[in-house]
Amino acid sequence: MKKQTPWRGGPRPAGPGLAALDVLVGFVTISFLEMRAYMGSSALRLVQYPVKLVVMYFLWRAVTGAAPGRLGLDFDTLAAYYAISILIGQMYSFRRVAAQTEHDIRTYAVDLHLCRPLPYWVKPAAPMVLSLAGYLTLALPCGLAAFTLLRLPLPDPERVLAAVTCLLAAVPLRFLIWYIIGLSAFWTEETSGLANIFSWVESLLSGMLIPFALLPSAVATVARWLPFQAYAALPIEVALGLRPPVEVLGRVGALACWTVLLMLAGGVVWLQGRRAYQSGGG
Repeated sequence: MKKQTPWRGGPRPAGPGLAALDVLVGFVTISFLEMRAYMGSSALRLVQYPVKLVVMYFLWRAVTGAAPGRLGLDFDTLAAYYAISILIGQMYSFRRVAAQTEHDIRTYAVDLHLCRPLPYWVKPAAPMVLSLAGYLTLALPCGLAAFTLLRLPLPDPERVLAAVTCLLAAVPLRFLIWYIIGLSAFWTEETSGLANIFSWVESLLSGMLIPFALLPSAVATVARWLPFQAYAALPIEVALGLRPPVEVLGRVGALACWTVLLMLAGGVVWLQGRRAYQSGGG
């Protein structure tokens, strides 16, 4: 009879719910161990948030003071918008997905993963999942601290839940886009140019850089039709009461469709890239 493997030094949790919770606790634990191992880098990531927040605070204080009432948004709303936007920006550097994929292709490390039972995309996805687990435990207290220091009204919990749901639903889409950018290294070997261009486009069309209310109407209309608004504009506007939480439901459905399309596109790019890679001697 096969001996049962211990589960973290004890019996396996009974039921799928407890097992899922145990896995989540494991992810969070590993994330904090990684933060402790790279204390300097982790500290710099935490410092980035207040530094960016202070810079944007004084920038928009100057802008709203120079043109009061012309922006369609008061200063408190702009301050709250950017406090949340910068906090979202600390979620994870999805550009690392493209960088890791490009590195593995250029160094032929991708060949090693083809002999393993898991598909290659698991490698760039694993650190993202670990980072998100740690981020979710720190985002709420950091956000509360920012709103308290800026003396801004706290968002309604129901709206916060809808915003977080929208953000998490957008994670697979963001991963797939940057993964496909990384896969372009099969042909280009260097993806930094494409990554730089897309990074700016993503920042603009997601509302992370500039609120849609401040964009030209034509650009804002196009941006609202694209899936990028789920990265920042939609969850922030929902959290601040500028849009109803019910809009998140429709957007989550649209995100699921976009995600399926990009999964198929990613599979095609992977197969075509592997053929180009092998025909070139890789």
